[in-house]
Amino acid sequence: MAFSLLTRIMARLRQVYVVTPVMRHYVMHITLNCFFDVTKSAFLCYYERYRTFLSFYESA
Repeated sequence: MAFSLLTRIMARLRQVYVVTPVMRHYVMHITLNCFFDVTKSAFLCYYERYRTFLSFYESA
């Protein structure tokens, strides 16, 4: 059960490159403008009004 859920989650992960080409981040899209950065454990949303990404980090 847990393995199939993990497999589905991993299938939805995407690789994106950030500013430095050395660093790769794995992300899951939540909505059209929001995604969850698995690498940094952060939610990122793009706001057209401000033309920038806002991030919300999970606290451990």
